Amino acid sequence: MSDDFAILAGVAAGPAYPYQLLEFLNARGLRATRSTLYRRVDGLVAEGALLAREVRGERGHPRRTLELTAAGLERLGGETRSVLRDEPLESPFFGLALDCVDAAQVATDLGSVFRERLLQAERQLAEHEQDTASADEPSGSWGRAARERHIAHIRTDIIWMREALGRTVEGGADMLGIG
Repeated sequence: MSDDFAILAGVAAGPAYPYQLLEFLNARGLRATRSTLYRRVDGLVAEGALLAREVRGERGHPRRTLELTAAGLERLGGETRSVLRDEPLESPFFGLALDCVDAAQVATDLGSVFRERLLQAERQLAEHEQDTASADEPSGSWGRAARERHIAHIRTDIIWMREALGRTVEGGADMLGIG
């Protein structure tokens, strides 16, 4: 995932103006400064991933609207797949990737991404359960409690992925409630 993923995904989700994009990303837990965001938007425009159009605001002052170009859409698709495959489910980037599945045109391979993640999580769960069962610690140990908490998180992730996978099999990305 590149540093620009959040900007591309945010534009795909709908914010039209850079300041709206900044508010959108901050509301999702992705902190960015105004200067950094505007500099990266300018870079993405120069690279051809974003198109910026000058329009007149309600009070007559100029504003830039942002749109994804074909190149930006292609880049977003690849990065969305990467985020869905690699980011922790609780990551704000994962949530942002889910929001732009349709715009990024990855709905058709979403099932394979979740199947791969589900298999990884099931293997990880089995390893952690085995390690916890064979650990030689006194009862009440904080280390054991931390491992058990981690196992509970993995189990929750597995349940969510199975449900999401069932929805993708039944009806595509729309059934995830993200389309």
